Amino acid sequence: MRILIALVKSAAKFFYFYPVRYIVRLLPVSVAYATGRLMGGASFYFRGRKRKAVENEARLLFPGASDNDIQSMVKMTFTNLFQKEIETFLYPEMNEKNISGIIEIQGMQYLNEAIATGKGTMLLFAHFGANQMVMPAIGYRDYKMSQLSAPATVWTEILGKEQNLIERKTMEIKWRCEQSLPVRHINIFGSLKEAFLCLRRNEILGVAIDGGGGKERKAVEFLGRTALFSTGSAEIALRTGCIVLPTFVVRNAKGYNTMIIEKPIPHPDTKIYKRNRELAIADLIRAFVERLEPYVLRYPCHYLDFLSLRTFMAGLGDPGFFVEGHEAARMVNINNLLYEKKVG
Repeated sequence: MRILIALVKSAAKFFYFYPVRYIVRLLPVSVAYATGRLMGGASFYFRGRKRKAVENEARLLFPGASDNDIQSMVKMTFTNLFQKEIETFLYPEMNEKNISGIIEIQGMQYLNEAIATGKGTMLLFAHFGANQMVMPAIGYRDYKMSQLSAPATVWTEILGKEQNLIERKTMEIKWRCEQSLPVRHINIFGSLKEAFLCLRRNEILGVAIDGGGGKERKAVEFLGRTALFSTGSAEIALRTGCIVLPTFVVRNAKGYNTMIIEKPIPHPDTKIYKRNRELAIADLIRAFVERLEPYVLRYPCHYLDFLSLRTFMAGLGDPGFFVEGHEAARMVNINNLLYEKKVG
């Protein structure tokens, strides 16, 4: 029976990532998003293990929520997940002419003011909502942007036997779609020289602060618990003096996104950074986390899938995202070892 179920799942993934991705590109964007909503609804009922994983994260995030509220959050999480997948299929069809009809931007004045300083601009975000839509939203509005990201080949190595042939191929398809976007991809597990050069040229650098990549982590309070955030973005920002703009992507009921660029995070005093690097990094990360928390609490369905993924990856040996007490400091050391193994 297990073999039969595995075969059915593989066949469904094959159909989804091969015929469906071409069909989606022929549809109006509104219909494509509606298709993602229907797929998300169906997946909610058929993917029991995934549903349970997301539900567990929802209950940890909102321990006092009713069962109905939890189920509503989980259903909306599946909808958001599949609409994100649909967007990936649409990347090759996005361009300068249609991007404004797909995603609007609020707070462009902060971006233009940052560019005017000549110091380089970092768009700092989390794996919240359709965070990858930052790339086409900026790139197709005639701004030069680089993105720190992990190519599919890296994740295939990390997941190993957890991925079958079809799953590996789907990762490659997603990566090819992402490569069609008008940004320079910088491998987060490789040299970060290009990230520094990007900012030196007064261009835009996109960085996700809560991903599994990066060498060092800082434990900060987040949503009433202790979470580990990568220090890489803060280190780059403090070393270059670039302007750091917290950025969030929120999806509406019809599937369309709004990218919100917030006012800059104040830089810690350079004297503090030189005297106490750890303190300066922690201050910058906390400043971003304070901006992120209200979005997660208001739109939990934009973040629950990411939390469930981090829990899954922790089961494979990756550092956890939420940790407690002295465990946070211990996990930083473990992550250093894992990072050296991945890139060594």
